Amino acid sequence: MSFPISIPAEQVSRCTTDVLVIKLSLIRPRANARPIIPKRVNQLADSIREIGLQSPIVLRSLTDTGDGKLFEILAGRHRYEAFVLLNKEEIPAIVRDVDDLHAELIEIDENLCRENLTPAQMTAAVARRKEIYEALHPETAHGGDRRSSRRTGDMMRRGRVKRFTRATAEATGRSERNIQRAARQGEKIGPQDLERLAGTSLDKISELEALANLTSEERKVLIDKAASGETVSARITGNSLNTSDQWRADISRLIESAPTIADCAWASDQLAKKQTTIAALEVPEFLRRAQ
Repeated sequence: MSFPISIPAEQVSRCTTDVLVIKLSLIRPRANARPIIPKRVNQLADSIREIGLQSPIVLRSLTDTGDGKLFEILAGRHRYEAFVLLNKEEIPAIVRDVDDLHAELIEIDENLCRENLTPAQMTAAVARRKEIYEALHPETAHGGDRRSSRRTGDMMRRGRVKRFTRATAEATGRSERNIQRAARQGEKIGPQDLERLAGTSLDKISELEALANLTSEERKVLIDKAASGETVSARITGNSLNTSDQWRADISRLIESAPTIADCAWASDQLAKKQTTIAALEVPEFLRRAQ
C-alpha cells in the first residue's frame, strides 16, 4: 500500500491509499486561523457520533520535533475540534505537500465552501484569494504591455490558465458574478479593513458596495467609526458631503449611464472643474432621468 508522504508507523494506525489516520496530539491549527464557532463544533460532534466523519480533514506536515512529525490544519478545523470534544485520539486526514501560499489558498477555499461567512468576511476572503492567485499566476494580474496582455489572453483562451473569478467560482461553488462583485469591492476596500468590518453596521452587501464607491478618505472615516462600534452607513451621502461634493458624487455615478459619448464627456469635464459652488440644478435633465 502506498502513502502520500513518509510517516512513522507509530503515528499512523491505519490508512487507505490517500487518507491517513493521524493522532490528534500531533495536529496544530494554523497560526492565523479564524476563530472556531462552538455551536458548529457541537453540531458536528453530534453528527460524527451518529454517522461518523464524512470528509477527512486536510493537513500539511511541519518540521520534525522531539515528539515526531507535526501537522498543520489546512481545512477542517471544526471537524478536528469535534473529534477533540468527543475525546477521540485519531482523525482521518489527507496530507498535502504545499508551500505557505498554497496552504493559505486551501484554507480560504475551505472557508468559502463551508463557512457561514458574513458579507465582509466573504469579500475579505475573496480579496485575499485574489492576491494569492495573482502571486501564483502573475500573468492573470492587470497591467503589462500589449505583448504580454495578448500572450495572457491566448493562454486563457487555450485553457492553460483561468481568470481569477472563474477559477474561484469553480473552486468554491459560488457564482462567478458574486466573485466578481466581491473582488471589485475587495480591491477598493482591502482585506484588512474588510476583516475589521465583520459584524459591524457596514457588514452588508449594499453597504460594502456603497463603501467601495467612496473615496479612500471617506472610506477610512466610516470604517474607523464602524470598527469602533458606531452605527454608520455608506449608503447615505447627503448628511456627510457638502453640496458640491454631493453633486460630484452624483455625476460620477451617472457618467457610465450617460446616453451619448458627448454627454459622458460633458459630465467628466464638469466633474473636473475646480469650482465649489456649482448648483445641483446644473445637472442636465437627461442625467437626472438616469438616476
